[in-house]
Amino acid sequence: MNEIKYLLAEVEWSVFLIIIISGLVAFQYLTNNFDWFNKRFGFKSRKAREREKESNMIVEHEAKIADLDKKFKDLLDMDKVIKDKINVISQMILESEKKSDAEARARLKDTISERYQIYHERGYWNRMEKEAFQGLIEDYEAHGGENSFVHEICEKEYPTWKLVD
Repeated sequence: MNEIKYLLAEVEWSVFLIIIISGLVAFQYLTNNFDWFNKRFGFKSRKAREREKESNMIVEHEAKIADLDKKFKDLLDMDKVIKDKINVISQMILESEKKSDAEARARLKDTISERYQIYHERGYWNRMEKEAFQGLIEDYEAHGGENSFVHEICEKEYPTWKLVD
């Protein structure tokens, strides 16, 4: 205890105040230049680590967003290619159906013409022949047949043929 009293009596208060003020100024200088100090010696404060973590997360999210955007664009491109292929296939199917209808019309028209010649020469037919002939004309029309021979001659003349049983 005597030693503390001796120190307090011997120490000049002006020097003690100068030391404390100098310490506070040095502390303020270090805190203001703490970032420089940390960078210089590789130390990181908690805030600096949190900022770096957030920055890394932002960079990672931007990379993921860019990757998703690229994948979305690729999907849109694939969708366009698929739609184009569907359109090509649809056109091929339509052309095939037109060709098939044209072939069916030609066969039906030929059969109608042959039957017409037979029934025209005879002038009569039975119920089964009449139904078959009308069915041929309906099939011909279902395949897009609009021929004047079938409609203008055959359909107009067959009601004049005699129906026999």
